[in-house]
This record gives sequence, C-alpha cells and structure tokens, in this order.
Amino acid sequence: MTDLSRMFEPAGTAGVLLPPPRMATIRGGGTFDHTAEKGFPMKRSWMYAAAVVAAVAVTGVTGASMAQEDPIKARQELMKDNGRQAKIVGEMAQGKTAFDAAAAKAALEKMATDVDAFVTHFPEGSDQGETEALPAIWQDKADFEARAAKMATDARAAAAAVDQGEDAFKAAAGVMFGNCKACHEVYRKPS
Repeated sequence: MTDLSRMFEPAGTAGVLLPPPRMATIRGGGTFDHTAEKGFPMKRSWMYAAAVVAAVAVTGVTGASMAQEDPIKARQELMKDNGRQAKIVGEMAQGKTAFDAAAAKAALEKMATDVDAFVTHFPEGSDQGETEALPAIWQDKADFEARAAKMATDARAAAAAVDQGEDAFKAAAGVMFGNCKACHEVYRKPS
C-alpha cells in the first residue's frame, strides 16, 4: 500500500522527518498553516483532494461498466440525451427559441454521436425487460442499422448546414427529424 502523504512532500525531503505544522488562529476564526509558506505542503488538503478525485473516478468507471452490462439502460440513456438535444434543435427549427448556430451545431453533432453509439446496444436477448424496442429490430437488424446510420449522417449534414444560415439549418433539421420519426414508427413501441 502506498503512503499517499509521501507523494506530496517537497522534493528532496523523502525520508526526512518534517516538523509538525504550526497552526495559528486567524482573526474571525479558522487556522492558518505556517509551514505551507515555507514550502511544506498542506498534506491533508492534498489527501482530501486525491480522495475526492479517486471517488469520482471510481463512480464514473462503475457507471460506465453498468451501462455496458445493461444494454437496455445504456440505449435508454442515449435516447434520453438524444431527446434533450432534439428539443434544442426542434425549438430552434420551429422558431420557438432564437437560432443559436453554436448551440444548434453542438446539439446536432451530439445527436449523431449518440445514434452511432445507440445501435451498438442491441445484442441478442436485449429485447427482454423494460424496453420500448420492438422485436423488428432483431428481425431486420440491417435495416435498423441503416436507418440509424442515415439519421446520424443527416444530423451531421444539418450541423454543417448551420454554417449556411438559419434557413439551411431548418431544412436539414427537417430531413433529420423525418428519419427519427420513420425509425420510431417501425422499431419503437407506440407511446
């Protein structure tokens, strides 16, 4: 087991017995570590920070591995995100919110990336459980994947169209949303 406190000692002090920190009371409460001014680290702060970073990293890895273990949950999370992005794009395309080229482009690129990942979460047997996916996905996987690829391609085209202005964006977004609807009609349970 590694002694984390040694990782944050000043260079050249390994194995040297360091004096205990000298703490002073600051007006209004609290304390101040005088040894920090002399180049000695505030070990506790660093150890707390390292513990927080480690906890966040472990949580992130655990969440990612859970999504890999549960394809239904993974694809549902991707579609929820896709829905959030679609709302941004759809409201701009309908004129409900002001056209923001940067936001539209980012949302469309994220939608394309989500759809690329989405189709990888339909292994055999993942039609069982709490899912809105219809058996047709597994019966005609090639068509399902082709429709998803077309939607991703059209989302990228709409993102590129943003640079040509609002009208070009609206037309391209309409094509992309048509692909969303066509796929849902065939491969998703009616809601």
